[in-house]
Amino acid sequence: MFPSMKKFFSPVIISLAVIAIAFFSSFAAVQADAETAAQQNDPCIRLPDTENIAKCRKCTYGGETVGAVVGFWTAIGCIPTNPIGAIGQLLTFLMGIGSVLIFAQILVGAFTLMTSKGDPKGVQDAKSRITNSIIALLFILFSVTILQFVGVNILRIPGFFSN
Repeated sequence: MFPSMKKFFSPVIISLAVIAIAFFSSFAAVQADAETAAQQNDPCIRLPDTENIAKCRKCTYGGETVGAVVGFWTAIGCIPTNPIGAIGQLLTFLMGIGSVLIFAQILVGAFTLMTSKGDPKGVQDAKSRITNSIIALLFILFSVTILQFVGVNILRIPGFFSN
């Protein structure tokens, strides 16, 4: 691997691993909390205000007061119980976090460029960090198109981006 690619991929991989661990651990905790609260008849009753209780009930029961569970209300929003909806929510969340991390990498590259004082190695490192970050940002921006092309046109996955 190229040295500049290593500088780009190592922070991104570490950041995505931390996000995945935090997401799945909070998801398991929310699921366990929801099951405990469901035994008390309503998991949304613990929320502080009526607006959040209404959002939680709409997410959890599909708008009804009581019924089958269709989602889990979390701090990041409603996570559907069906796999397609949960994966879509996860991808949306990770794309947002990835974009923020890439923007931070661009800022670090700009700061490195400003503080390199004309050192050729420092300038080259900063330019490569900024370039790699912009390429990664473009991948994130076009990831939905890439996923649709691979999933629908090449692999022909049923139900993948179907209308």
